[in-house]
Amino acid sequence: MFTQRAHGNWDIQLLESINVVLIKRGGAWNKEAALQYVDEFKHKIRPLIGQNWASVGYAVDYGLGVPEMDEVIKQLYQWMVKNGCVCQTTVVKSVIGAQHLSRMASVASDIYQLKFVHSPEQAVEFVETLGFQLPLEQLVQFIEKPYPDRID
Repeated sequence: MFTQRAHGNWDIQLLESINVVLIKRGGAWNKEAALQYVDEFKHKIRPLIGQNWASVGYAVDYGLGVPEMDEVIKQLYQWMVKNGCVCQTTVVKSVIGAQHLSRMASVASDIYQLKFVHSPEQAVEFVETLGFQLPLEQLVQFIEKPYPDRID
């Protein structure tokens, strides 16, 4: 049986002391990449489960993905909200990218907020309004570091 190799880039950094997870996504994704991303994400944020936490994303380099990955990511966002995520803000460069991500990240909830912004400064401002103290320098350093190498 043929298994397709994952393609797409991502990085996930947990800032446990401030209850924030930083994520960045790049390239065009397939379902295999989405499945690997979900596994890594759930593993890394385990210390935050049971608390309120924020997710700050950077998707300026994101090249969308195949339709098969959408459901995988939708299920992840539902899981996130059930496990304490109260907001997701993502830096995007295009309306099309924001629309695609919005279809996957929208979750019906009284406490969860979703917002797309155009700069890291706006992302930090948004999470600060919800009580999360994310230093701008920390977000910028995360964005600027290279994606990790992934070897299958």
